[in-house]
Amino acid sequence: MPEFNITKKDLEFKKSCPICMSLKIKKISSAYVQQINYLETSYCENCGFVFRSLRPKENWFKKAWIMRDKIQRDNEVKQYDQNVEKHRILAYDEISKFIKVFCRDKKNIIKCVDVGCGTGTGLHKFEEKGFEIIGIEPDPSRARVGKKLYGAEIFENTVDKFSSKNKYDVLTLMHSLEHIHNPLKTLKRICSLVKLKGLVYIEVPNFKEHVKDWNDVIYLGHLSNFSLKNLVLLGMQVNLLPIARFNTSRGPHLGILFRKEKFIKKNINQNEEEPLIFDEVLDLYSKNLNGKKKIDFPIKVSVPTINDLSLSYKSDENTIIPTFMLFRSKKISHKIRSIRWDPKKRIFEVFSKRASTSKELKKKKSSYLFNRKSSYEYFNLK
Repeated sequence: MPEFNITKKDLEFKKSCPICMSLKIKKISSAYVQQINYLETSYCENCGFVFRSLRPKENWFKKAWIMRDKIQRDNEVKQYDQNVEKHRILAYDEISKFIKVFCRDKKNIIKCVDVGCGTGTGLHKFEEKGFEIIGIEPDPSRARVGKKLYGAEIFENTVDKFSSKNKYDVLTLMHSLEHIHNPLKTLKRICSLVKLKGLVYIEVPNFKEHVKDWNDVIYLGHLSNFSLKNLVLLGMQVNLLPIARFNTSRGPHLGILFRKEKFIKKNINQNEEEPLIFDEVLDLYSKNLNGKKKIDFPIKVSVPTINDLSLSYKSDENTIIPTFMLFRSKKISHKIRSIRWDPKKRIFEVFSKRASTSKELKKKKSSYLFNRKSSYEYFNLK
């Protein structure tokens, strides 16, 4: 299993909210590896946005992706999970159907670009519905899967490096924006690729449902945790007008379809759901922390090493992590990741332990996976 080294030079700090630029932010937690504080999570009191105020730089991730890709190729590691890809295809199928409803007036081929397409396994679902689509994916190991197995057209780099002579009718960001270092800057760049009155579909995990306990303190893969209010605010800052909310069959995700405008006159009806207040957020992050009756904030958690670019640390190659956040079907391991309080160091330590009961080994399945019909609702504009 690879280990990804990190130094203080690899880190960057955000002192203001990435969405509303407010300086009124409060720290939720700090994560450490070998005494280096490599990840901090903070809350914006102005818009309710939860984000990584301290995190590895984008260049660190790029080097880590390349390193992981080389290790996987050298060891002939399977670079994708068939069950995950099956879910991806189903997701792209229902999203392409939803977006097609709003493209009925377009007589010509609908040009679409999918930012953060991953393995690209779902792109053909857009093609089946008359879209001409290209994917953008910075992770070489994932982009290679789509190119090799599916013949997908994928630009292997970040969206900042992507250029096109033509403007697109539709742009999609499906579970990509939460991984991006600067969501506002990236969204501005994305809007430049879209035609006026073109559509931008953004889908991210819904913070209220996605984060269930302390595991998010060390969840390196997500740099942002969005709620409806701050995602809409982010879009409107770059003249994206929210027109419909998509309720997927796949889980408690936030899916919003925006339309690019020259400028926005209208405001969203303020009856929309509000993000969690700070105390509610603290309650979420302190769940399942064992060994200490009273939790001090910010929460401090340490991991023995960084061996995974999403989870930070996993116990072995087939680890089972008892958290709502993971749905992947993997071979059950005899080791699980756990956490304990160290009173001398005054920090919660993540460690690997052998599961003592079959209950510990049982994987927690989500009740949200494809158990309802998808639907959409229009935003109330005034």
